[in-house]
Amino acid sequence: MAPTPAELHEILTGVFQGGSGVAGMVHAHSQRGQRIVAPDMKFQIAGKDFGLACKVDGVDSTGDHLRNELLPALMNALDTSKPMNTEVVRVIGGGDSPWAAVELLSTGTSKKGEPWHHESVTVLRFNEDGKIAEAKGYFDTLYLHNRMEECK
Repeated sequence: MAPTPAELHEILTGVFQGGSGVAGMVHAHSQRGQRIVAPDMKFQIAGKDFGLACKVDGVDSTGDHLRNELLPALMNALDTSKPMNTEVVRVIGGGDSPWAAVELLSTGTSKKGEPWHHESVTVLRFNEDGKIAEAKGYFDTLYLHNRMEECK
């Protein structure tokens, strides 16, 4: 059974606390997230022709992808000396349904000094143990692409 929307909101707010969304995800896979992520989870970032799109299996491979691919690319585009935040805007589903959608808003400052405002949705499927078995992120890929290109 999946956590309720309120429980999932609280869990994910704790995961993303104190950093960018991706940094929070990496931290989640290494510590706090172990209680909510299944070892055999499937992780995907959607995006045709998007350099950071991926499909990986297993929590270790997911953590590796986040740490070695996604996080460095995003951190190269962000001014990490300025505050960054990822807010859980809303959670739809969960509870009696094994599926939930999580809307996220990440804010900060780009390396060019411009406001960073990235919205995304992640669809989650929970297994019988209430752990995340699948996660598929739908990002604003054009926004991310443009911010990353500015920093090349």
